[in-house]
Amino acid sequence: MLRWVFFDVGGTLVDDRAYVSYLGNVVRHELAAAGVATKAEEFAAARRRLLRKNPPSLARALIEHYLPGDPERAAAVAERVFQPRLEHGATQSRLLPGALDALEELSLRYRLGVIANYDSFIRDVLRDAHALRFFSDLVISSEVQVVKPAPAIFTAALERAGIEAAEAAMVGDRPDNDVVTPKAMGMRTVRVLRPYRSRTVPGSEVARIEPDVTVASVAEVPAAIALLDS
Repeated sequence: MLRWVFFDVGGTLVDDRAYVSYLGNVVRHELAAAGVATKAEEFAAARRRLLRKNPPSLARALIEHYLPGDPERAAAVAERVFQPRLEHGATQSRLLPGALDALEELSLRYRLGVIANYDSFIRDVLRDAHALRFFSDLVISSEVQVVKPAPAIFTAALERAGIEAAEAAMVGDRPDNDVVTPKAMGMRTVRVLRPYRSRTVPGSEVARIEPDVTVASVAEVPAAIALLDS
């Protein structure tokens, strides 16, 4: 019997593409102010390389990439970058269609949580969208310093919830981050198809690991959870 349903955020509940683009521009601007010029193509390539490493915070990883061995300058740049994040995060990210209704329906029967590779500003995004109230816990990579797909971040969520893996479901858009590890641990898994978010290489081993249920949008998640819990 399921007791908790955990959600990924970006590409699952929130369309954050505009914010991701905005954040890259902010990082480049603040690096330039610190005397570090970056070219758009090289910056984009560095971002792609760092994404493959799944850092707890992509913005901090980019700053440290351009300021290696200079933690004081990196910290100063990060402070300037992160200040406007709380101001602009909520205006740049939006809940995907059907997300609010899905959360409301699920909250009537289950405890809801977040397991996400994100920064703390996501709390403000969810709060401004009137969605934060549905979540009993948020396990965020930048706060726990562990990133998906590492088992430790899922273990932390289960321990904080006081449940076994079989009592939880994980809902997300990426097979590599949201399906492989939780399924191996015994959690039920639901994949929300968001092609623009998928970074899994077609034909890879990860791509062949199937979730328990695949849905076309977050609006279909309540029905998928009901099927898994029947």
